[in-house]
Amino acid sequence: MNLRSLVTLLLLGGSVAGSSVAHAATLQTPVEVQVQGVCEVAALQPGALTLRCTAGTVPPTEPRLLPELPAQVRALGPLVLRSVMQEASGAELLRYEAAPTAPTGAALQVVWFD
Repeated sequence: MNLRSLVTLLLLGGSVAGSSVAHAATLQTPVEVQVQGVCEVAALQPGALTLRCTAGTVPPTEPRLLPELPAQVRALGPLVLRSVMQEASGAELLRYEAAPTAPTGAALQVVWFD
């Protein structure tokens, strides 16, 4: 039963017994809806993360800090956004990959001039 039916039923049920006059009223209530951007893990592979986000969501620069994501995401290390695709449902797929790291074993040479 929706709100309109309930209000009509209450108004009609409140009429005096035996009365042939029914009173009806229309109730209008403004409703405001806001959609908040939400992201969830669509795929998690070694070195890569795909998020499914509400359409129009600004891609997070550091997805590992999103509180709703599991701890495995934080273990990936720094991530870089590689692509944004749109699903048929309208959601956006954000593909992140592990940021390139400095080569291991690279020597740092410091030269001091006097």
